[in-house]
Amino acid sequence: MTIFEKYLTLWVTLCIAAGILLGRTAPSVATALDSLSVYQVSIPIAVCLFFMMYPIMVKIDFKDVVRAGKTPKPVLMTLGINWLIKPFTMYLIASLFLGVLFRRFLPGTEIIKTGQEVELWRSYISGTILLGIAPCTAMVLLFSLKGDVILGNPLTILWIAVPLFIQTILIFTLGYFLMSRLLKLSYHDAAPASMIGASNHFEVAIATSTMLYGLSSGASLATVVGVLIGVPVMLLLVSICKRTCHLFRECNLDLPQCSRAKKKLLQSEV
Repeated sequence: MTIFEKYLTLWVTLCIAAGILLGRTAPSVATALDSLSVYQVSIPIAVCLFFMMYPIMVKIDFKDVVRAGKTPKPVLMTLGINWLIKPFTMYLIASLFLGVLFRRFLPGTEIIKTGQEVELWRSYISGTILLGIAPCTAMVLLFSLKGDVILGNPLTILWIAVPLFIQTILIFTLGYFLMSRLLKLSYHDAAPASMIGASNHFEVAIATSTMLYGLSSGASLATVVGVLIGVPVMLLLVSICKRTCHLFRECNLDLPQCSRAKKKLLQSEV
């Protein structure tokens, strides 16, 4: 891996910190960026999305795409998780925590982009649902627009983070420990497919919430919280995958548990 790839977690953390600091010390920057829009589409967000996604798109190896088509189980599993499970579990979990259990901790209303006044807890639920229906990864240039809110309302961030965390762990568990085992996937298919299923396309969720509700809305705040907890949660899931890789076939990682699993397999064959 290159230095950039090897220390990607560090770069993301620094970008998040820089964005929050910018939003805290220079809130006028966020206002100026929000005003740069055409037909309700934020130009800064569009530019950031392009530079975030373009490098990924040009690195696509279409040989791998063809190869993936020949082994459809992981792809079908990911599609099923993203479209048949995640939107509904996210709605139920968010409604339970933000609409019932934490509702009294989320008072107040706001005026959204359409001019309608809505309760804040409803906006937060809308933002979490947008995350749930935006299948897989992440963007931090938006922290400058929500930095002051994040630092000024830590408990609100916590209430929003709870259902998002539970949703991510639940979807990963369903994909990695249940569906991947039922489909008899190899470790090298099970791990990435389950990670993709559990993650969200934060860029799309943020852009959609901004267009529908406005950049200063509770829905947009909820999507930014998704990015905030996304990095540590994904790292946690990677650690879980590495520790449990021996549960799957074709695990070639250089880890003690993998070596023990291989020895048991050889002994059983003998």
